[in-house]
Amino acid sequence: MLKLYHTLIIFLLFLGSGLYADEIKLGVVGSFNNFTPYSLVGVNPEDYYFLVYDSLMVENLDKIGEFQPLLAENYKIIGNKIIFNLNKKATWSNGEKITAYDVIYTFEVIKKFGIPYFKAKLMDVKSIKKINDYSVEFELSKYDENLFKLIVSLPIIYASSEADFIAPSLNIPITGGAYFVEKYKAGNLIVYKKNPHYWGADLPSRKGYFNFERIYYHYVKTPSQLDRLYKNGEITFKKKSPTDKLGLNDKIFLKRQTHIPTFKAYFLNTTRVLNDINLREAVVGAYNYQKIADYFLHENHARLQSLFENTDFKDSSFVFPNEASLKSPLSGEGVATVGRRGSGTNIKLKILFKSQEDYKISQDFINNLRQMGFNVDYRILPFYDYLAEVKANNYDIIMESLVFSYFPQDELISYFSVGGEYNYSHIANDKVELLIKKITSQKDTNALQQLDLTLKQAYIYIPLYYETAEEYIYKDWLDYNPKQAFSIYLWWHK
Repeated sequence: MLKLYHTLIIFLLFLGSGLYADEIKLGVVGSFNNFTPYSLVGVNPEDYYFLVYDSLMVENLDKIGEFQPLLAENYKIIGNKIIFNLNKKATWSNGEKITAYDVIYTFEVIKKFGIPYFKAKLMDVKSIKKINDYSVEFELSKYDENLFKLIVSLPIIYASSEADFIAPSLNIPITGGAYFVEKYKAGNLIVYKKNPHYWGADLPSRKGYFNFERIYYHYVKTPSQLDRLYKNGEITFKKKSPTDKLGLNDKIFLKRQTHIPTFKAYFLNTTRVLNDINLREAVVGAYNYQKIADYFLHENHARLQSLFENTDFKDSSFVFPNEASLKSPLSGEGVATVGRRGSGTNIKLKILFKSQEDYKISQDFINNLRQMGFNVDYRILPFYDYLAEVKANNYDIIMESLVFSYFPQDELISYFSVGGEYNYSHIANDKVELLIKKITSQKDTNALQQLDLTLKQAYIYIPLYYETAEEYIYKDWLDYNPKQAFSIYLWWHK
Protein backbone atom coordinates (compact mmCIF):
# COMPACT_ATOMS: atom_id res chain seq x y z
CA MET A 1 0.00 0.00 0.00
CA LEU A 2 1.19 3.52 -0.76
CA LYS A 3 2.55 5.10 2.39
CA LEU A 4 3.40 8.78 1.76
CA TYR A 5 4.09 11.05 -1.20
CA HIS A 6 7.81 11.34 -0.54
CA THR A 7 8.38 7.57 -0.50
CA LEU A 8 7.16 7.01 -4.06
CA ILE A 9 10.80 6.85 -5.22
CA ILE A 10 11.70 3.61 -3.46
CA PHE A 11 15.40 2.95 -3.04
CA LEU A 12 16.36 -0.62 -3.83
CA LEU A 13 17.02 -1.86 -0.31
CA PHE A 14 17.18 -5.64 -0.06
CA LEU A 15 16.43 -5.99 -3.78
CA GLY A 16 18.33 -7.56 -6.64
CA SER A 17 18.08 -6.97 -10.35
CA GLY A 18 19.24 -8.08 -13.77
CA LEU A 19 19.79 -5.72 -16.66
CA TYR A 20 19.47 -6.98 -20.23
CA ALA A 21 19.63 -3.91 -22.51
CA ASP A 22 16.02 -2.76 -22.21
CA GLU A 23 14.96 -4.91 -19.25
CA ILE A 24 15.65 -4.93 -15.54
CA LYS A 25 14.85 -7.88 -13.29
CA LEU A 26 14.39 -7.42 -9.56
CA GLY A 27 14.02 -9.70 -6.59
CA VAL A 28 11.62 -8.82 -3.78
CA VAL A 29 11.19 -10.48 -0.39
CA GLY A 30 7.42 -10.65 0.09
CA SER A 31 4.29 -11.38 -1.91
CA PHE A 32 1.21 -9.74 -3.46
CA ASN A 33 -2.42 -10.69 -4.04
CA ASN A 34 -4.27 -7.54 -5.05
CA PHE A 35 -4.29 -5.07 -7.95
CA THR A 36 -7.16 -2.98 -6.60
CA PRO A 37 -5.82 0.46 -5.59
CA TYR A 38 -6.63 2.03 -2.22
CA SER A 39 -8.04 -1.21 -0.85
CA LEU A 40 -7.34 -2.18 2.75
CA VAL A 41 -7.52 -5.87 1.91
CA GLY A 42 -4.63 -7.79 0.40
CA VAL A 43 -1.20 -6.55 -0.65
CA ASN A 44 -0.34 -4.55 -3.77
CA PRO A 45 2.83 -5.36 -5.76
CA GLU A 46 6.12 -3.54 -5.21
CA ASP A 47 6.24 -0.01 -6.69
CA TYR A 48 2.77 -0.59 -8.11
CA TYR A 49 1.36 2.90 -7.65
CA PHE A 50 4.39 4.74 -8.95
CA LEU A 51 4.72 2.65 -12.11
CA VAL A 52 1.11 2.31 -13.25
CA TYR A 53 -0.60 5.47 -11.98
CA ASP A 54 0.06 9.20 -12.21
CA SER A 55 -0.69 11.87 -9.62
CA LEU A 56 -1.75 15.48 -10.15
CA MET A 57 1.81 16.64 -9.56
CA VAL A 58 5.16 15.05 -8.70
CA GLU A 59 7.99 16.16 -6.44
CA ASN A 60 11.03 17.69 -8.12
CA LEU A 61 14.04 15.58 -7.11
CA ASP A 62 16.38 18.49 -7.79
CA LYS A 63 14.45 20.79 -5.45
CA ILE A 64 13.05 18.93 -2.44
CA GLY A 65 9.62 20.24 -1.49
CA GLU A 66 8.86 21.70 -4.93
CA PHE A 67 6.26 20.04 -7.17
CA GLN A 68 6.06 19.85 -10.96
CA PRO A 69 3.00 19.38 -13.19
CA LEU A 70 1.90 15.87 -14.12
CA LEU A 71 -1.83 15.23 -14.60
CA ALA A 72 -2.48 18.79 -13.46
CA GLU A 73 -1.12 21.16 -16.11
CA ASN A 74 -1.44 24.06 -13.66
CA TYR A 75 -3.31 25.14 -10.55
CA LYS A 76 -4.30 28.23 -8.61
CA ILE A 77 -5.08 28.84 -4.97
CA ILE A 78 -7.92 31.21 -4.09
CA GLY A 79 -8.36 31.45 -0.32
CA ASN A 80 -9.25 27.97 0.88
CA LYS A 81 -9.89 26.68 -2.64
CA ILE A 82 -7.45 24.93 -5.00
CA ILE A 83 -8.37 24.68 -8.67
CA PHE A 84 -6.51 22.11 -10.78
CA ASN A 85 -6.60 22.28 -14.57
CA LEU A 86 -5.86 18.87 -16.07
CA ASN A 87 -3.63 18.20 -19.05
CA LYS A 88 -6.02 17.41 -21.91
CA LYS A 89 -3.44 15.05 -23.42
CA ALA A 90 -3.63 12.71 -20.42
CA THR A 91 -5.14 9.32 -21.27
CA TRP A 92 -5.76 5.96 -19.65
CA SER A 93 -4.22 2.75 -20.98
CA ASN A 94 -7.49 2.05 -22.85
CA GLY A 95 -7.21 5.38 -24.72
CA GLU A 96 -9.91 7.24 -22.77
CA LYS A 97 -9.21 10.76 -21.52
CA ILE A 98 -8.36 11.34 -17.86
CA THR A 99 -10.98 13.80 -16.62
CA ALA A 100 -12.18 15.66 -13.55
CA TYR A 101 -14.60 12.79 -12.93
CA ASP A 102 -11.65 10.42 -12.37
CA VAL A 103 -10.11 12.84 -9.87
CA ILE A 104 -13.35 13.17 -7.92
CA TYR A 105 -13.89 9.39 -8.01
CA THR A 106 -10.36 8.77 -6.67
CA PHE A 107 -10.88 10.91 -3.58
CA GLU A 108 -14.33 9.46 -2.96
CA VAL A 109 -12.75 5.98 -2.97
CA ILE A 110 -9.97 7.05 -0.60
CA LYS A 111 -12.40 8.68 1.83
CA LYS A 112 -14.63 5.58 1.82
CA PHE A 113 -12.18 2.68 1.52
CA GLY A 114 -8.66 4.06 2.00
CA ILE A 115 -6.30 3.74 4.93
CA PRO A 116 -7.32 5.63 8.09
CA TYR A 117 -4.39 8.04 7.80
CA PHE A 118 -5.48 9.35 4.39
CA LYS A 119 -9.15 9.41 5.43
CA ALA A 120 -8.28 11.47 8.51
CA LYS A 121 -6.14 13.94 6.55
CA LEU A 122 -8.80 14.37 3.86
CA MET A 123 -11.49 15.25 6.40
CA ASP A 124 -10.29 18.84 5.96
CA VAL A 125 -11.42 18.69 2.31
CA LYS A 126 -14.93 20.15 2.52
CA SER A 127 -15.87 19.46 -1.09
CA ILE A 128 -14.52 18.47 -4.51
CA LYS A 129 -16.41 19.94 -7.47
CA LYS A 130 -16.20 19.53 -11.21
CA ILE A 131 -15.84 22.90 -12.95
CA ASN A 132 -15.68 21.29 -16.39
CA ASP A 133 -14.32 18.03 -17.82
CA TYR A 134 -10.73 19.14 -17.24
CA SER A 135 -10.96 21.38 -14.17
CA VAL A 136 -11.70 20.42 -10.58
CA GLU A 137 -12.03 22.51 -7.42
CA PHE A 138 -10.99 21.37 -3.92
CA GLU A 139 -12.43 23.44 -1.07
CA LEU A 140 -10.56 23.02 2.23
CA SER A 141 -11.61 23.91 5.76
CA LYS A 142 -8.45 26.01 5.69
CA TYR A 143 -5.49 25.98 3.34
CA ASP A 144 -2.66 23.76 4.60
CA GLU A 145 0.59 23.15 2.72
CA ASN A 146 0.92 19.53 3.87
CA LEU A 147 -2.64 18.75 2.80
CA PHE A 148 -1.91 20.33 -0.59
CA LYS A 149 1.16 18.09 -0.97
CA LEU A 150 -0.89 15.03 -0.08
CA ILE A 151 -3.66 15.89 -2.55
CA VAL A 152 -1.27 16.43 -5.48
CA SER A 153 0.74 13.28 -4.67
CA LEU A 154 -2.02 10.66 -4.40
CA PRO A 155 -2.27 8.54 -7.58
CA ILE A 156 -5.41 9.15 -9.63
CA ILE A 157 -7.30 5.97 -10.54
CA TYR A 158 -9.74 5.03 -13.29
CA ALA A 159 -13.39 5.65 -12.42
CA SER A 160 -15.09 2.26 -12.61
CA SER A 161 -18.47 1.02 -11.49
CA GLU A 162 -17.15 -2.55 -11.36
CA ALA A 163 -14.28 -2.02 -8.88
CA ASP A 164 -14.54 -4.03 -5.67
CA PHE A 165 -12.58 -2.58 -2.75
CA ILE A 166 -13.80 -5.18 -0.25
CA ALA A 167 -12.06 -8.31 -1.58
CA PRO A 168 -8.60 -8.77 -3.15
CA SER A 169 -8.60 -8.94 -6.94
CA LEU A 170 -5.97 -9.79 -9.52
CA ASN A 171 -7.95 -8.45 -12.45
CA ILE A 172 -5.51 -6.24 -14.36
CA PRO A 173 -6.83 -2.67 -14.06
CA ILE A 174 -6.99 0.24 -16.50
CA THR A 175 -4.12 2.56 -15.55
CA GLY A 176 -2.63 5.87 -16.63
CA GLY A 177 1.06 5.66 -15.76
CA ALA A 178 4.21 4.94 -17.75
CA TYR A 179 3.80 1.16 -17.33
CA PHE A 180 0.99 -1.35 -17.27
CA VAL A 181 0.83 -4.90 -15.90
CA GLU A 182 1.72 -7.16 -18.82
CA LYS A 183 1.56 -10.49 -17.00
CA TYR A 184 1.89 -12.01 -13.56
CA LYS A 185 1.97 -15.20 -11.56
CA ALA A 186 0.12 -14.64 -8.31
CA GLY A 187 2.52 -14.01 -5.44
CA ASN A 188 5.59 -14.99 -7.49
CA LEU A 189 6.13 -12.72 -10.49
CA ILE A 190 4.86 -9.51 -12.00
CA VAL A 191 6.03 -7.94 -15.26
CA TYR A 192 5.45 -4.27 -16.02
CA LYS A 193 5.63 -3.21 -19.67
CA LYS A 194 6.34 0.35 -20.74
CA ASN A 195 3.32 1.94 -22.39
CA PRO A 196 4.47 3.03 -25.89
CA HIS A 197 1.59 5.52 -25.97
CA TYR A 198 2.28 7.01 -22.52
CA TRP A 199 0.89 10.51 -22.70
CA GLY A 200 3.39 12.13 -20.30
CA ALA A 201 6.69 10.88 -21.72
CA ASP A 202 7.81 14.35 -22.85
CA LEU A 203 6.85 16.27 -19.71
CA PRO A 204 9.78 17.93 -17.87
CA SER A 205 8.73 16.05 -14.70
CA ARG A 206 9.16 12.71 -16.50
CA LYS A 207 12.48 13.37 -18.25
CA GLY A 208 15.08 10.76 -17.38
CA TYR A 209 12.56 8.37 -15.85
CA PHE A 210 11.36 4.96 -17.02
CA ASN A 211 14.27 3.79 -19.17
CA PHE A 212 13.34 0.12 -19.37
CA GLU A 213 10.84 -1.53 -21.69
CA ARG A 214 10.06 -4.14 -19.05
CA ILE A 215 10.56 -4.39 -15.30
CA TYR A 216 10.38 -7.84 -13.71
CA TYR A 217 9.75 -8.42 -10.02
CA HIS A 218 10.49 -11.94 -8.78
CA TYR A 219 8.97 -12.54 -5.33
CA VAL A 220 10.68 -14.82 -2.81
CA LYS A 221 10.16 -15.61 0.86
CA THR A 222 13.66 -15.00 2.22
CA PRO A 223 16.81 -13.01 1.37
CA SER A 224 18.69 -16.29 0.95
CA GLN A 225 16.38 -17.13 -1.96
CA LEU A 226 17.50 -13.90 -3.61
CA ASP A 227 21.05 -15.24 -3.39
CA ARG A 228 20.00 -18.37 -5.28
CA LEU A 229 18.23 -16.33 -7.96
CA TYR A 230 21.42 -14.37 -8.52
CA LYS A 231 23.60 -17.49 -8.66
CA ASN A 232 21.18 -19.08 -11.15
CA GLY A 233 21.35 -16.02 -13.39
CA GLU A 234 17.65 -15.17 -12.96
CA ILE A 235 18.59 -11.80 -11.52
CA THR A 236 21.99 -10.26 -12.08
CA PHE A 237 22.12 -7.39 -9.62
CA LYS A 238 21.78 -7.74 -5.89
CA LYS A 239 22.86 -6.57 -2.52
CA LYS A 240 25.94 -8.50 -1.42
CA SER A 241 25.52 -10.86 1.52
CA PRO A 242 28.40 -11.98 3.79
CA THR A 243 28.30 -15.50 2.28
CA ASP A 244 28.53 -14.40 -1.36
CA LYS A 245 31.50 -15.65 -3.36
CA LEU A 246 32.26 -13.52 -6.38
CA GLY A 247 32.27 -15.07 -9.84
CA LEU A 248 34.62 -14.13 -12.66
CA ASN A 249 32.16 -11.59 -14.09
CA ASP A 250 31.03 -10.16 -10.76
CA LYS A 251 31.96 -6.68 -9.64
CA ILE A 252 31.18 -4.71 -6.50
CA PHE A 253 30.28 -1.10 -6.05
CA LEU A 254 29.97 0.63 -2.72
CA LYS A 255 27.08 2.99 -2.04
CA ARG A 256 27.83 5.37 0.81
CA GLN A 257 24.98 6.12 3.18
CA THR A 258 24.53 9.85 3.75
CA HIS A 259 20.80 9.78 4.49
CA ILE A 260 19.40 6.73 6.32
CA PRO A 261 15.93 6.34 4.78
CA THR A 262 15.04 3.08 6.54
CA PHE A 263 14.97 2.71 10.32
CA LYS A 264 14.81 -0.90 11.51
CA ALA A 265 13.94 -1.79 15.09
CA TYR A 266 12.12 -4.05 17.49
CA PHE A 267 8.83 -2.32 18.28
CA LEU A 268 7.31 -2.88 21.72
CA ASN A 269 3.50 -2.94 21.88
CA THR A 270 2.34 -0.58 24.63
CA THR A 271 -1.27 -1.83 24.68
CA ARG A 272 -0.59 -5.27 26.13
CA VAL A 273 1.71 -6.44 28.92
CA LEU A 274 4.40 -3.94 27.89
CA ASN A 275 2.18 -0.99 28.79
CA ASP A 276 4.44 -0.79 31.88
CA ILE A 277 7.43 1.43 31.04
CA ASN A 278 9.60 -0.48 33.56
CA LEU A 279 8.97 -3.70 31.65
CA ARG A 280 9.82 -1.96 28.36
CA GLU A 281 13.05 -0.60 29.82
CA ALA A 282 13.99 -4.13 30.94
CA VAL A 283 13.24 -5.50 27.46
CA VAL A 284 15.44 -2.81 25.87
CA GLY A 285 18.28 -3.96 28.13
CA ALA A 286 18.06 -7.51 26.75
CA TYR A 287 19.45 -6.50 23.34
CA ASN A 288 23.19 -7.06 22.93
CA TYR A 289 24.25 -5.17 19.82
CA GLN A 290 27.92 -5.98 20.30
CA LYS A 291 27.27 -9.71 20.24
CA ILE A 292 25.17 -9.39 17.08
CA ALA A 293 27.90 -7.29 15.48
CA ASP A 294 30.58 -9.87 16.31
CA TYR A 295 28.62 -12.77 14.82
CA PHE A 296 26.58 -11.35 11.96
CA LEU A 297 27.74 -7.90 10.89
CA HIS A 298 30.78 -6.43 9.12
CA GLU A 299 32.83 -3.23 9.15
CA ASN A 300 30.21 -1.29 7.19
CA HIS A 301 27.63 -1.71 9.96
CA ALA A 302 27.02 0.66 12.87
CA ARG A 303 24.53 0.86 15.75
CA LEU A 304 21.44 2.94 15.13
CA GLN A 305 20.86 5.45 17.89
CA SER A 306 18.27 7.76 16.40
CA LEU A 307 15.24 7.93 14.16
CA PHE A 308 17.15 10.61 12.30
CA GLU A 309 20.62 9.09 12.13
CA ASN A 310 23.16 11.16 10.16
CA THR A 311 21.02 14.31 10.32
CA ASP A 312 21.00 17.55 12.30
CA PHE A 313 17.72 16.44 13.90
CA LYS A 314 19.29 13.58 15.84
CA ASP A 315 19.17 13.58 19.64
CA SER A 316 22.52 12.54 21.09
CA SER A 317 21.77 12.89 24.80
CA PHE A 318 20.10 9.48 25.12
CA VAL A 319 22.30 6.55 24.10
CA PHE A 320 21.14 2.94 23.79
CA PRO A 321 23.82 0.62 25.29
CA ASN A 322 25.71 -1.76 23.01
CA GLU A 323 25.98 -4.42 25.72
CA ALA A 324 23.03 -6.22 27.33
CA SER A 325 21.96 -5.22 30.85
CA LEU A 326 20.00 -8.15 32.26
CA LYS A 327 17.81 -6.92 35.08
CA SER A 328 14.65 -8.22 36.66
CA PRO A 329 11.75 -6.66 34.74
CA LEU A 330 9.92 -5.79 37.97
CA SER A 331 12.51 -5.21 40.67
CA GLY A 332 15.26 -3.69 38.53
CA GLU A 333 17.75 -6.02 40.21
CA GLY A 334 20.06 -8.55 38.59
CA VAL A 335 18.85 -11.73 36.94
CA ALA A 336 19.40 -13.73 40.11
CA THR A 337 16.02 -12.35 41.20
CA VAL A 338 14.14 -12.98 37.99
CA GLY A 339 11.03 -10.87 37.48
CA ARG A 340 7.92 -12.79 38.40
CA ARG A 341 4.54 -11.63 39.56
CA GLY A 342 3.45 -12.38 43.09
CA SER A 343 2.23 -15.91 42.35
CA GLY A 344 5.45 -16.81 40.55
CA THR A 345 3.81 -16.75 37.11
CA ASN A 346 6.17 -15.64 34.34
CA ILE A 347 5.41 -12.59 32.24
CA LYS A 348 4.56 -13.86 28.76
CA LEU A 349 5.78 -12.08 25.62
CA LYS A 350 4.66 -12.92 22.10
CA ILE A 351 7.24 -12.07 19.41
CA LEU A 352 6.43 -12.28 15.69
CA PHE A 353 8.92 -12.67 12.85
CA LYS A 354 8.28 -12.64 9.11
CA SER A 355 11.49 -14.39 8.11
CA GLN A 356 13.97 -16.98 9.32
CA GLU A 357 16.71 -14.35 8.97
CA ASP A 358 15.00 -11.96 11.41
CA TYR A 359 14.65 -14.78 13.92
CA LYS A 360 18.26 -15.85 13.47
CA ILE A 361 19.68 -12.50 14.56
CA SER A 362 17.14 -12.38 17.43
CA GLN A 363 18.10 -15.63 19.17
CA ASP A 364 20.44 -13.92 21.64
CA PHE A 365 17.75 -11.32 22.40
CA ILE A 366 15.20 -14.08 23.08
CA ASN A 367 17.64 -16.02 25.27
CA ASN A 368 18.35 -12.91 27.34
CA LEU A 369 14.63 -12.22 27.81
CA ARG A 370 14.14 -15.77 29.03
CA GLN A 371 17.11 -15.47 31.37
CA MET A 372 15.48 -12.37 32.85
CA GLY A 373 12.31 -14.32 33.65
CA PHE A 374 10.12 -13.58 30.63
CA ASN A 375 8.17 -16.44 29.12
CA VAL A 376 8.85 -15.88 25.40
CA ASP A 377 6.60 -17.31 22.72
CA TYR A 378 7.97 -16.54 19.25
CA ARG A 379 6.46 -17.32 15.85
CA ILE A 380 7.94 -17.24 12.33
CA LEU A 381 4.90 -16.70 10.14
CA PRO A 382 4.14 -16.76 6.42
CA PHE A 383 3.75 -13.31 4.89
CA TYR A 384 -0.04 -12.97 4.98
CA ASP A 385 -0.38 -14.64 8.40
CA TYR A 386 2.18 -12.19 9.78
CA LEU A 387 0.24 -9.21 8.39
CA ALA A 388 -3.01 -10.56 9.83
CA GLU A 389 -1.50 -10.97 13.31
CA VAL A 390 -0.02 -7.47 13.24
CA LYS A 391 -3.32 -5.99 12.07
CA ALA A 392 -5.10 -7.86 14.89
CA ASN A 393 -2.63 -6.39 17.40
CA ASN A 394 -1.75 -9.94 18.45
CA TYR A 395 1.88 -9.40 19.44
CA ASP A 396 4.12 -7.83 22.08
CA ILE A 397 7.26 -7.36 19.98
CA ILE A 398 7.85 -7.28 16.23
CA MET A 399 10.81 -6.37 14.03
CA GLU A 400 9.82 -3.76 11.44
CA SER A 401 11.16 -0.90 9.34
CA LEU A 402 10.09 2.73 9.02
CA VAL A 403 10.87 4.90 5.99
CA PHE A 404 11.81 8.56 6.42
CA SER A 405 12.21 11.45 4.01
CA TYR A 406 15.04 13.97 4.22
CA PHE A 407 12.87 16.19 6.40
CA PRO A 408 10.41 13.90 8.22
CA GLN A 409 6.87 15.28 8.33
CA ASP A 410 3.62 13.49 7.51
CA GLU A 411 5.09 10.01 7.97
CA LEU A 412 5.48 10.83 11.68
CA ILE A 413 1.68 10.92 11.95
CA SER A 414 1.45 7.44 10.47
CA TYR A 415 4.21 6.06 12.71
CA PHE A 416 3.61 7.68 16.10
CA SER A 417 0.17 9.31 16.25
CA VAL A 418 -2.92 7.68 17.69
CA GLY A 419 -4.53 5.60 14.94
CA GLY A 420 -1.48 5.81 12.68
CA GLU A 421 -1.41 2.90 10.23
CA TYR A 422 2.20 2.01 11.07
CA ASN A 423 2.16 2.91 14.77
CA TYR A 424 3.52 -0.53 15.65
CA SER A 425 4.04 0.42 19.32
CA HIS A 426 0.52 1.85 19.56
CA ILE A 427 1.92 4.83 21.40
CA ALA A 428 -0.63 7.41 22.55
CA ASN A 429 1.24 10.34 24.04
CA ASP A 430 0.06 13.96 24.23
CA LYS A 431 3.60 15.35 24.11
CA VAL A 432 4.38 13.28 21.01
CA GLU A 433 1.18 14.51 19.32
CA LEU A 434 2.07 18.14 20.06
CA LEU A 435 5.63 17.75 18.76
CA ILE A 436 4.42 16.11 15.55
CA LYS A 437 1.95 18.96 15.05
CA LYS A 438 4.80 21.49 15.38
CA ILE A 439 6.92 19.53 12.92
CA THR A 440 4.24 19.15 10.25
CA SER A 441 2.79 22.67 10.51
CA GLN A 442 5.89 24.73 11.27
CA LYS A 443 8.78 22.53 10.07
CA ASP A 444 10.25 22.92 13.55
CA THR A 445 13.70 21.25 13.59
CA ASN A 446 13.99 21.57 17.38
CA ALA A 447 10.72 19.67 17.71
CA LEU A 448 12.21 16.83 15.64
CA GLN A 449 15.08 16.50 18.09
CA GLN A 450 12.69 16.63 21.04
CA LEU A 451 10.51 13.97 19.42
CA ASP A 452 13.54 11.74 18.97
CA LEU A 453 14.40 12.06 22.68
CA THR A 454 10.81 11.66 23.88
CA LEU A 455 10.30 8.41 21.96
CA LYS A 456 13.60 7.02 23.25
CA GLN A 457 12.71 7.84 26.84
CA ALA A 458 9.38 6.05 26.39
CA TYR A 459 11.27 2.81 25.51
CA ILE A 460 8.88 1.95 22.70
CA TYR A 461 11.51 0.53 20.36
CA ILE A 462 15.01 -0.92 20.23
CA PRO A 463 16.98 0.47 17.27
CA LEU A 464 19.08 -2.14 15.52
CA TYR A 465 21.84 -1.25 13.06
CA TYR A 466 22.44 0.28 9.66
CA GLU A 467 25.04 0.15 6.95
CA THR A 468 27.38 3.10 6.63
CA ALA A 469 27.95 1.80 3.11
CA GLU A 470 26.21 -0.91 1.08
CA GLU A 471 27.90 -3.40 -1.19
CA TYR A 472 26.16 -4.55 -4.37
CA ILE A 473 27.16 -7.24 -6.85
CA TYR A 474 26.64 -6.64 -10.55
CA LYS A 475 27.88 -7.93 -13.89
CA ASP A 476 30.58 -6.45 -16.12
CA TRP A 477 28.16 -4.76 -18.49
CA LEU A 478 26.08 -2.96 -15.85
CA ASP A 479 26.38 0.77 -16.57
CA TYR A 480 25.89 2.32 -13.14
CA ASN A 481 26.88 5.86 -12.15
CA PRO A 482 27.42 5.90 -8.35
CA LYS A 483 27.07 9.70 -8.26
CA GLN A 484 23.38 9.41 -9.09
CA ALA A 485 20.44 8.45 -6.92
CA PHE A 486 20.27 4.68 -6.57
CA SER A 487 16.86 4.25 -8.13
CA ILE A 488 15.84 2.20 -11.15
CA TYR A 489 13.56 5.02 -12.29
CA LEU A 490 16.48 7.40 -12.77
CA TRP A 491 18.94 4.87 -14.18
CA TRP A 492 20.86 6.51 -17.03
CA HIS A 493 19.33 9.81 -16.00
CA LYS A 494 19.44 12.34 -18.84
